[in-house]
Amino acid sequence: MKRYLFLLLMIIPPCFLFAQEAERTDTAAGWEEKNIEAALTDSSTDAQNVSNYLDDQEEVLVNEKRTVSDSVLKALLADPALKYRKKEAIAEPPKPVNAGRFLGGLLQFLYDAKTFFLVLCIAGLLIVLVWFLDKNRMLVLRSSQKKTAADPAKNIELWEGADYRIRISEATQSGNLKDAIRWWYLYTLYNLNHKKIIVLSEEKTNNEYVKSLRPTPYYKQFAALTLDYEYVWYGGFSIDDQQFRHIRQSFSDFNQIIEGES
Repeated sequence: MKRYLFLLLMIIPPCFLFAQEAERTDTAAGWEEKNIEAALTDSSTDAQNVSNYLDDQEEVLVNEKRTVSDSVLKALLADPALKYRKKEAIAEPPKPVNAGRFLGGLLQFLYDAKTFFLVLCIAGLLIVLVWFLDKNRMLVLRSSQKKTAADPAKNIELWEGADYRIRISEATQSGNLKDAIRWWYLYTLYNLNHKKIIVLSEEKTNNEYVKSLRPTPYYKQFAALTLDYEYVWYGGFSIDDQQFRHIRQSFSDFNQIIEGES
């Protein structure tokens, strides 16, 4: 009898516990089904609300502003693969020392190879030209012409026409053609002064004598004779016998005209 009661006591508690567990399971299952139904209902309601909202909008907004946590932002900023690469600094050539605008411009001008070569060629041509003129005695110093008649004019009134003709003859016979032309020119000045066509003076130049004859019919001839005289005497040109005869004839013809004036 006791043995049967003991067995009954051993069987009843587990059955009771099993019944409670089953009841809790059924209750939990019921609650889960209710939650699922409620969630489905809410989801359907939200979907309907969203659909209704989107239908009321003219356009759908697809870009939404999202926030990023500070830790994620710091990690992105620290990532070297996401950083912009800086352009390497271009090395500039050293600037020349500034020694003034003029000197700097001159150096820049000379540093240009083409310009420097052009300047060198021009300088070479000028040197050759000066050498050629000096070699051929073509460098005429016009400043020396300011007193062409100064020395003879000091004593010209003390001379007579015959004195000049003697000097012309002596220079011609000795072959000193340059001196002969000089005496021809002085003889011409003497005749012009003697006929009161010009006035000899120490302060006057040949060019001034030529200008004084501009209103007269002797202007062109005297200007040509003056040019021949200056080329030979001051220019240092060498003339041959034929050229000398031509110049001598021009002086002789002009003086005959002047001497024939009353």
